[in-house]
Amino acid sequence: MTRWRRTRSSPPPRGTPGCVRSWRPRCWSRGTGIGAVNLYSGEPHGFAALDEAVVQLFSGQASIAVANSQLYQGACALSGQLEQAMASRAVIEQAKGVLIATHAGDEATAFELLTRTSQRENRKLRVVAADIVDAAAAGRRVDLRPRS
Repeated sequence: MTRWRRTRSSPPPRGTPGCVRSWRPRCWSRGTGIGAVNLYSGEPHGFAALDEAVVQLFSGQASIAVANSQLYQGACALSGQLEQAMASRAVIEQAKGVLIATHAGDEATAFELLTRTSQRENRKLRVVAADIVDAAAAGRRVDLRPRS
């Protein structure tokens, strides 16, 4: 059983009962600290040179694993965002086509109508576009006038 709380984020101060020596080698990735390996010993010289070398190797490998995990998570998030953007783009392009056909404008005017409606109604552009496409598919008139 330890004599300090497990939730502690920093090593116990020197002189803490049961902890004579503490050592906290940092884990680095691209010049940024991403963690640390916390080691505590009840002996005054609790870490031999070989121990320190092994821990340095371990903390280097742990840094690589954590950095790779962070990169993977970032790539997954970006992939999801790109998929959403591609799906949204198709609906937005369809809505622009409906607006061009119904309001006899050009592509820039149709997009401006979409963005103004989105901002005025405080709804996402892709949601406004989907509503326009759904209305056109159902044969309903597309009305973008401000609601009172």
